[in-house]
Order: sequence, then C-alpha cells, then structure tokens
Amino acid sequence: VEALESYGEDTNSLSVMHEYSLVGSWFHQIPWAVSQRPNSEEAARYGAVAGSGPYVFIHNSYGLIKVGTGSNGTIRGQIYAYNSNTHRKEQGWLVEIGQYLYFRSTKMRGLAQRYSADTLAESGIVRIVDSSSSSSHSSSSSSRPGYKLENGRGNRTGLEDNPVYYQMTSEGRFLYLLMPLPHPLHRESHDYVIDVFHVRGLEAHVIRRISL
Repeated sequence: VEALESYGEDTNSLSVMHEYSLVGSWFHQIPWAVSQRPNSEEAARYGAVAGSGPYVFIHNSYGLIKVGTGSNGTIRGQIYAYNSNTHRKEQGWLVEIGQYLYFRSTKMRGLAQRYSADTLAESGIVRIVDSSSSSSHSSSSSSRPGYKLENGRGNRTGLEDNPVYYQMTSEGRFLYLLMPLPHPLHRESHDYVIDVFHVRGLEAHVIRRISL
C-alpha cells in the first residue's frame, strides 16, 4: 500500500504479468467435459489467472480450472478441480485470498463472485458494505466509497449496483480495485484511485482510497 501511495516504486506485485517475469511454461489438460464438445479444439477465451504455490487457477470460456504446478507434491499440468458453471462469457479478473478465489467482470452485480479454492464450488457474491456507517471505523465517510458516495459515472454506488472498476488484483490479503473519477476541471479527463477492500465473509469494507 505504501508503494502504491508513492506510485512509482515497486508496484510490480500489484500489476499485470510482464514478459520479462516469465520463468517457465507448460501445457495443461483440457477438462473432460470440454473435450466432448464438438468445438473442443477452439481455443479458450477471456483468460484470467491467479494462484501461487502448488496450484494455478484459470478462468476462461471453458470455466474455472485448478491446475497443478508441480510443486508441493502436485503433478504439473494435471487438473485437480473444474467448474463449468461460471461467468464463462465474461472477461474479468481472478485473485486468490486465503481459501477463496474472487472473480470480477464489468457485467456482474456486486463486487466479485467467490469460489472455494479447494473445490471451485461457488460460495456467494461479495457486496460492498457502507463502512462509513460502522462504529468500528473512525475515519470520515468522505474517504470511503460506500453506497453514499458517487462512483465514476456520477451515480450513487448502491449495494446492488456495479461500481466502475477497471482492474482487480490482490497481494493475498486485500482486494485492490482501480476506479476512474471525473476530473474536476477537465470534463474529458479522469483521475484514478485505488480502493482497498477488506473482505469479511461476503461483505467488502473499504479501508483506504489511494489517489494516483
């Protein structure tokens, strides 16, 4: 978070993947259910990847796939779990925090869809909670984009609305989401902020907003 606030230091851990970071690659199996389809040779689309250690999690037009990396006793390329009932036709972002995966697209309701990192079973929709009304937070509500504050479209961000976030990532503890805000002086320009969410169950509480 400190690196993001100064913006320009080591933020690669919260960025997209770069070619110079590649240390290896391998093929993985296609889910059996996919291989039985007439168009099984069609390349997967809308790819999003998350994970570290023994497994890599892939969300694409096939569904959500859990693949072994070869570490910690797993078999590299082998599929350990598969869920076809996901947002397969939507492009988005996938992150892992603890025992759960969180997927977000710009078309879904709520903040993110939660899945079990063990079985890939769906376990609910994470929604934004108005942290400013909670007595456990002493900060001013003006620093928190709960449903009382405006989103990038100038509308109220209700619990059922879809805030305009352009990117979601995580370092394994918090969710970081990038949002554009209208520039106060230039109508065609935007300022950008990163909202930091602490997820408790299926509720997401904003704990900090970082201006870029």
